[in-house]
Amino acid sequence: MKNRFGYTLVEVVIVIVILAIISAAGAQIAINYDNDVKLTAAADKLSSDIRYCIARARNKRFSLRIEFDIINGYYRAYHVDKDNNETVIEDPFIDPANSRPNDPTSRLNVSLSSKFGVNISTATFGGDNLQYIGINELGEVVPPDTYFSDDHWIENKFLIVLEKSGETRSIEISPLTGVINLL
Repeated sequence: MKNRFGYTLVEVVIVIVILAIISAAGAQIAINYDNDVKLTAAADKLSSDIRYCIARARNKRFSLRIEFDIINGYYRAYHVDKDNNETVIEDPFIDPANSRPNDPTSRLNVSLSSKFGVNISTATFGGDNLQYIGINELGEVVPPDTYFSDDHWIENKFLIVLEKSGETRSIEISPLTGVINLL
């Protein structure tokens, strides 16, 4: 009887099944990692823009408002003068990838979904949905005017939740101080 070299069909099938299981697990890890990286990048972008607005308000001595449009999936910043007139701020929100030639204001909208595939899921203050965050001329982060009637508003936090494929990342902003925590 001669020695035969090679593998049986059963051995080859077992190796293929093992490789398929390892590949499937690796693919899921890669997808989760990609979601995590994009969520973190989007949270960093938004928190960086908020920090920029705080510094700009403090340095230029004027009020700002960061508006969140959750339905359309963007945010933008406004300069608010003493007469409560709003002027859209182009810095730091110019995003050429998001601009549309026929709509000059579109280049002022920051869409996290177009760049990172991430949506702004919610923006709340003390559990209530909000449209914007105010930043006064001292660089203090303040809630919309309707909250000032409550003496305990300072105990609440701004919370912005970003979402991608069922995973979330939250940004918590302390009133007045503007301290930002990524959760």
